[in-house]
Amino acid sequence: SWTLTDSTTGQVKYTGQLNRNGDDDYRVVDGIKVTVFGKYAAQFQDAAYLNLVETNRRAYTGADFGQAAFFGGAGSGYDFFGGTIDPSVAPDSFTTVQLRFSTTATQKAYRFYRKELYPAGGAAPTAGRGYDYAGFHDCNFQAWDTINDVQLDVAFVERALADDDGTLRPLADQAVIATHDSTWAPTDAADGDREYLMVIRRPYSDTPKAEIAQDGSIVNDVLPLMWALTAHLRAPTDVVDDGDAFEWTWANPAKDNDIYVFSTQALVQSDGALAKSNLERIRAVPNPYYARSTYELNQFNRKLRFMNMPERCTVRLFNLAGQLVRTLEKTDAGSSILEWDLQTKNDLPVGSGVYIYHVEVPGVGDHTGRLVIFMEKERLNSF
Repeated sequence: SWTLTDSTTGQVKYTGQLNRNGDDDYRVVDGIKVTVFGKYAAQFQDAAYLNLVETNRRAYTGADFGQAAFFGGAGSGYDFFGGTIDPSVAPDSFTTVQLRFSTTATQKAYRFYRKELYPAGGAAPTAGRGYDYAGFHDCNFQAWDTINDVQLDVAFVERALADDDGTLRPLADQAVIATHDSTWAPTDAADGDREYLMVIRRPYSDTPKAEIAQDGSIVNDVLPLMWALTAHLRAPTDVVDDGDAFEWTWANPAKDNDIYVFSTQALVQSDGALAKSNLERIRAVPNPYYARSTYELNQFNRKLRFMNMPERCTVRLFNLAGQLVRTLEKTDAGSSILEWDLQTKNDLPVGSGVYIYHVEVPGVGDHTGRLVIFMEKERLNSF
């Protein structure tokens, strides 16, 4: 359990807080809700693609072979290929790790072949998959233990064609597998063309380690495989941005006497500079107005909204001839929305055209914008 204390006054706000349900059922105290995220024991907490750059959308999603509950293709290497560290037995051997994607900050990775029967592919040769060591190659990422700031070794798997006795076919035959390219690059196929990725609990070296660089080492329970990732592109056109990352999160639960401190600032009222800068956020919606809006309940109840409005202001609407069409007053301090029924000051529907709106906020400043209105043709139900 945990206790919340006001460190300024020493007052205990509440004590004995305990919530293990993963919900948001926490008390609000002095206008603040303090919420605890994470696990109550050292265990796998989450795995996620971090779309940090946002030039393009998230590129990868999980290729689920049943080994993970979160990303659908990310979990412990022990659960996927085995290895020497079991998260349920040796939780101290696991930590939070990031794959940091980059075309310049790269590292080398150990490649292994998942053998498939030539020429059809897919089925395993009688001699088995093998997972033969296939070299030390550059990949477009670096793997980092973010807790201890240590770069880690990585291995990946590529498909390869072999005869029934396990003998690999020549490179000319391997060319039929598009992903046979010496780098980790899952495709948009549902299984990502089985380009499995393993993070090894070993400090990274740009020269291969003998214990890793040997046939079958990733499946023979001899390596400390920490994390596994099986992924595929969401679509063939998806792009991994430099600066994006993939992260496995290992829970680091709080212990007795752990203290988390945060501070708040008093609300600043009547901040003229802030209020003036927020005038740029004022918008007319929809703009353009095409005959109707989603705010309307029927054809006679026209509505256009001004959004992000201050508590009190005056809005004047003009046509391009400079004539005042309508004046609106906002006096509701509890809303940031002001509605206009698209009527003139004479209670007649406005005509189609371009209008200028001027927002005047006493003691703050003003803002000017433009909106375009297309009114539908009037049709009388009876005459």
